[in-house]
Amino acid sequence: MRPAPVGESLDESKGETVWWGIGIGAFLYMILLLIFGLGLAYKGRWALFLIGFIFPIVWIVGYAIYARKPATAQA
Repeated sequence: MRPAPVGESLDESKGETVWWGIGIGAFLYMILLLIFGLGLAYKGRWALFLIGFIFPIVWIVGYAIYARKPATAQA
């Protein structure tokens, strides 16, 4: 562990790392919302879209389950 610079305590340097983690987490949350969440809402899966705000993994799983089905051949 590096010594804290003069005038900066160890708690302050840890706080900066925490804020970076929160920022990256918020960025990933917004990406999930745009790709998977809005994709579910567009497909009419509103319940999964709303539940995903609390549990974002629902967006990924719901999007994978309700993926486009291949078109059937018409004769």
